Amino acid sequence: MIYDVLAPYYDALVGDIEACQRWVAFTKAYAHGSKVLDLACGSGDVSIALAKEGFRVRGIDFSKEMIACAKAKDKKKQVRFEIGDMRDLHDHEAYDVVTCYCDSLNYLLHEDEVRKVFQAVYDALTTQGVFLFDVHTQSRLDEFAQEYLEEDYLEDVGYVWSIQSEADRLYQNFIFYLPDGRQITEQHMQRVYAADWLKEQLEQCGFTVMILTDFDQPREKDGEKYFFIAGKEFL
Repeated sequence: MIYDVLAPYYDALVGDIEACQRWVAFTKAYAHGSKVLDLACGSGDVSIALAKEGFRVRGIDFSKEMIACAKAKDKKKQVRFEIGDMRDLHDHEAYDVVTCYCDSLNYLLHEDEVRKVFQAVYDALTTQGVFLFDVHTQSRLDEFAQEYLEEDYLEDVGYVWSIQSEADRLYQNFIFYLPDGRQITEQHMQRVYAADWLKEQLEQCGFTVMILTDFDQPREKDGEKYFFIAGKEFL
């Protein structure tokens, strides 16, 4: 399962305090109410930061290892962290905000999975609820048409991290060289969807949709991620 191997090294490799603060500010800008469901919450930084801002947060992630990392960080137990799959939301609770950050939606490789998640989120939101998420832009495929390769050490663990695109897929491969001589590997695959297609699927569920680039730029501006603000009734 993805993140089983990566989880202990995740924060050291991709942790970003500034980005976390921007996700929190983005959430606060569009939230109507305080009850939040954070899908694919990962190691919990955004969930915990939202809780510190007064939100009541439930964070779910498919990886039990990532949930363990999140719980270890949450010393004051401000967040309800649970193992859960956004593709299989059987939730009878209602939320004011549902978030899915850090391009986590791109891990859904099939269109029917995306539609299912969108409908489940719509059903889980309160009347004025909002769904906030980010996804890779098409330019990310161009960026990694040639393989990106990073080699370094995390204390006494060596690693190789490669990223390459093919068609509408992004592949990330991780190799970790442990001090005892063992080598562990993990591959991540993501699918990059066209923004207009995502918008259409959201609207079919009943959402009103606005799209920005890189948190707060106009959609037309080239960037790394599209940010979707999908309101259940209005924006």
